[in-house]
Amino acid sequence: MSAARRKKLKRFVLDTNVWISYAINGELEWLAHYIVQNRLLIYASPLLLAEIKKVLQYARVKKLLKAPAASYLNVISAIVLLKGDIPASINSPDPDDDYVFELAISNSAKAIVCGDKPLLYWEESPIKVISKKEFEMLY
Repeated sequence: MSAARRKKLKRFVLDTNVWISYAINGELEWLAHYIVQNRLLIYASPLLLAEIKKVLQYARVKKLLKAPAASYLNVISAIVLLKGDIPASINSPDPDDDYVFELAISNSAKAIVCGDKPLLYWEESPIKVISKKEFEMLY
């Protein structure tokens, strides 16, 4: 995809908990359609994909999945534009998610889609953080 085409797309980063929610609820196909239909660009990084892979292996998550965890990771990998990891210099309320902020900021994302309340209500956030529901109602 050309840089000019990418500029016309609306950019987002989805946090791990949002990806897991779509997987558990059998909504990855819906999400893929939503992304294409609304000309969205979803960024991910190796760290984000590794975290998703780790969470998909949790016993409490695996028992809720209708397919092998690897198949969900394959679908997610096909949906996103993979970018490199950037050292995190953000001091968010959840230091484990600082890399998500760096990913979003470095790629001029419109927002981070997240389910973590401390991040959703972080007043000093350097980028907009929205809930999954807000994301789904945007377009």
